[in-house]
Amino acid sequence: MSRKKNIFSMYRVLLLAATLPPAKKVMFSEEEKRFCIRKRELPGCIGKFNALFITDTHSHMTKRALDDFISDIGSVDVIFVLGDMSEREQLLLKNYYEKAPKYALLGNHDYYGQLEETGLSDINGKVAVINGVSFTGIYGSIRYKNTDAPMLTNEESIKIAKTLPECDILLSHDKAKKAGDEGSHAGLEGITWYLLNRQPAYHFHGHLHENMMENVADVPSIGFCRYAYVSFSKEGSKVLKYFG
Repeated sequence: MSRKKNIFSMYRVLLLAATLPPAKKVMFSEEEKRFCIRKRELPGCIGKFNALFITDTHSHMTKRALDDFISDIGSVDVIFVLGDMSEREQLLLKNYYEKAPKYALLGNHDYYGQLEETGLSDINGKVAVINGVSFTGIYGSIRYKNTDAPMLTNEESIKIAKTLPECDILLSHDKAKKAGDEGSHAGLEGITWYLLNRQPAYHFHGHLHENMMENVADVPSIGFCRYAYVSFSKEGSKVLKYFG
């Protein structure tokens, strides 16, 4: 890409982050156990599959807690860990759904090398294809303090985002940065850049400790708290169960 195009692309990201009003957040209703995300088709999907998402358990996940959540769900074909899950919890997870591949990202409360120690597959900067649907990921959160934890500056996150392949679904620990976002949950401009320039069908993330949906650069961006059970098909994505 030429220098002129790079500058133009960067300008679009900064314009989006600095001038658009904050996207409206929609909290998941406690009464509503099944709902549909705004449909974005996944034409490459060659067969319906179900995913278990786990994020931000912060050492609170026990075998009993996980058993309670999965007690009434269907099959699990793949597991995605979106960060801030202790080494003990990750090792516990390995005892579940042995045939399901388990992909993970580091959160800002994890440590470099953790996934290698627990044996989960790091999806940061890589591609996983499940039934024809491609996933990629970006780790960490915005750098809000001086530490060796997995955190990134906005500049670092944009540099990483530009190296990510174009995929159907983006996974991340942090959310996309938008106007007015400040502090440790401000989000990463690199995620915003990817949603704006690569236009994946969906974006799933953790970090905020809440269930939420918002529209970023015309991409449905869905945040989870602890556990979620999601189905994927040609018609799109549906959240079948979530924690809370």
